[in-house]
Amino acid sequence: EVPISQLTAVDNFAGRRIPRGVNITYRLVASFPSPGNGLSLFSDTAMVITNSDIPLMTKVDIRTSSTTLGVVDVEWTRPPQIDTLLHRPPFGYRLYRTSTGNVQPILVHETTTLNDTTFTESNLNTENEIYTYQVSISKEGGQATLPDSSLPATAVRLTATPQPRSILLSWAAPVPWSNLGFYHYIFKEIGSEFVLLDSVLAMSNTPTYEDNGRIEGVELNDSTIYCYKVVTKGSYNMPKVRSPLLNQSQVACGTLLDTIPPCKPGPIEIENLVCGQCDSLNGLSEIYNTLTWKRYSDDTCRREPLRFEIRYAKYLGDAYESLAETFDTFYVHKNNNSLAGCYQITAFDLSGNPSTTIEVCNDNCTEINLPNVITPNGDMLNEIFRPLCITKSFLQSFDCQIYNRWGKRVYQTNNPEILWGSVQEQVAFKADAGTYYYIIQARFVKLRREDEKQTIKGWIQVFKE
Repeated sequence: EVPISQLTAVDNFAGRRIPRGVNITYRLVASFPSPGNGLSLFSDTAMVITNSDIPLMTKVDIRTSSTTLGVVDVEWTRPPQIDTLLHRPPFGYRLYRTSTGNVQPILVHETTTLNDTTFTESNLNTENEIYTYQVSISKEGGQATLPDSSLPATAVRLTATPQPRSILLSWAAPVPWSNLGFYHYIFKEIGSEFVLLDSVLAMSNTPTYEDNGRIEGVELNDSTIYCYKVVTKGSYNMPKVRSPLLNQSQVACGTLLDTIPPCKPGPIEIENLVCGQCDSLNGLSEIYNTLTWKRYSDDTCRREPLRFEIRYAKYLGDAYESLAETFDTFYVHKNNNSLAGCYQITAFDLSGNPSTTIEVCNDNCTEINLPNVITPNGDMLNEIFRPLCITKSFLQSFDCQIYNRWGKRVYQTNNPEILWGSVQEQVAFKADAGTYYYIIQARFVKLRREDEKQTIKGWIQVFKE
């Protein structure tokens, strides 16, 4: 912007590099002062073609869309105005690539001739990464200088955005040529092939297209995944540079915007092989709950669940934490030394809508079963006071104290097997005939913290005959 009296101006591109080998067009407009303000009509255009002594990128075409086996075809031009006095043979090209996952330029291809202007790169993640290429001239094996490099060209990036009854496609391709004023082509996967669906005149650098099924005459289905790719069309509008330039995007897929949640899973059933088998717990090396549930579908929720998220809380009332995700209707939870805990299961559909959450809690089946009579008389029957059954796998701590009828403690142990009453001489605590009383303080792993500590009191009758 200059005063009205000034009839010249210098464009230094804000100190940046002047584009090479492209058309640059200028036009003027006059601005009027107050009170009228306003702008004049545009002047005629003036165009300058900068020197074409550098290669020009002409193709970054995604031939194969894949997360691991993607293929990109890259092409560029031989500089038509290369200065052979400055670029003495041997010379060639160096092709560099950057991506969203690696912004540092990587040398992916090198030639020793200016006639080799194509390259195909394989084994790329073309679905998730955005690749940009730039080619430079290398002189006599030396590094290329900045003026010898082309402007970068980026692969077409297509986005499929869900809408309530349609899918909105948008795409962008930062390239040194112009894609404006050309028809771009939209392809849709039908069966196992991509067929031409429609075309749209690109009037901006981010064209859009809405697929609502109108072209095919079929309403889009909210349970179907639709996949697309776009072919852009553009040109340098320069002599001796081929036109049009066609480049294909990656494949982008999407579904309709779905706000209807899936049906909630069926009731959770918990099965284990532990409860009711007290004796087996003493030697059990692995304890686990098997959760099972069902899928449901009706007119209020319709969509079939895609996956299930399982959350778990060790104690009743604790915050739930995510435990696992599964596509099945069962889950085996191996939880070291406990069956206790609460489970939540939520179904999710393809759009990520959650169902109503279902919940179930399970407690450990703890038991201490003690005899009332022992006969430590040497016949090896009922010699020792020990539990008939105790769920040791859920036991955290144990203390047993035995008193005679006058309140004197005659035995104390932290061993959950107790082992009191032996007639063997080497055992320090022997049981004489009479009535004894015991107090057991035990702590088990339970669903409620307040239920973990248990006090058990009882009596034992000792016979010696």
